[in-house]
Amino acid sequence: MSEWDIKGLETNFEGFRKDRFPALSAADAFERFSVRQILKDDDLSDDEIELGILGGTDDGGADGMYFFVNRVLIQDETDLPDEALSARLVIVQAKLESGFSEVAVTKLEAFAHDLLDHSRPVDGMVHLNADVRDAIQRFRENYTKILASPHSMVVAFAYATKS
Repeated sequence: MSEWDIKGLETNFEGFRKDRFPALSAADAFERFSVRQILKDDDLSDDEIELGILGGTDDGGADGMYFFVNRVLIQDETDLPDEALSARLVIVQAKLESGFSEVAVTKLEAFAHDLLDHSRPVDGMVHLNADVRDAIQRFRENYTKILASPHSMVVAFAYATKS
């Protein structure tokens, strides 16, 4: 990115933070800003974005996780469709830094192994905080419900920084 692109990103982010999340730290607001940009085609509300935020201590390198079935965000109260045609899982890592790190990518890989390896019990993932373990459990339960339906499944990883 050019210097002007980075300056434009920073200006847009500061406006977003001031308007929507003035009480949050810059790092926490950047997580939400990044998710909004990554999932802009899904047109999520601030509340829907907030429900997928996982960032914090022992988050396993995932700041957000969003599961869609037939282009609908699956939340606790969402009824899964009888026939799933498509499923998409989006895992987001956002760092308010001016570069990318190999460590962040390695953490995302480890998180994906924890998430997708059903032979590993969620309760045994003591290296992850309770919110992350709950999110993994919810994803596994919801995805299991649609397994019998022929569908496509995409797992997308997004890593956002100021670069």
